[in-house]
Amino acid sequence: MRLYELAQKLNVTSADLLRRASELELDVATAISSVDADAEAALRTGLMPPTIEEAAKRREAREAKAAALLLQTKIEQLQRQIEQAVQDGKDHNKLVEEQERARAEL
Repeated sequence: MRLYELAQKLNVTSADLLRRASELELDVATAISSVDADAEAALRTGLMPPTIEEAAKRREAREAKAAALLLQTKIEQLQRQIEQAVQDGKDHNKLVEEQERARAEL
């Protein structure tokens, strides 16, 4: 089967399928290149929609990463506030405690 024929069957562009073939290190140079059964199976697998469980795991991972980034940003902001409070000669103990709680959540 030709790559462009497989692309038509999978309802994707030949360019997308060529990129996928390159990622999989398959010996496919152009859209008119032939693909054997093993290559076809590998290309199909990469384009299959994720299962509900896989999609949920990916979403959880994205959410965890976003939460960690927010906490890191909060810690950095608190650090700047602590440094400013020290320069101004103000009490910074509450800021330090808040920063430690945020670090513990990471």
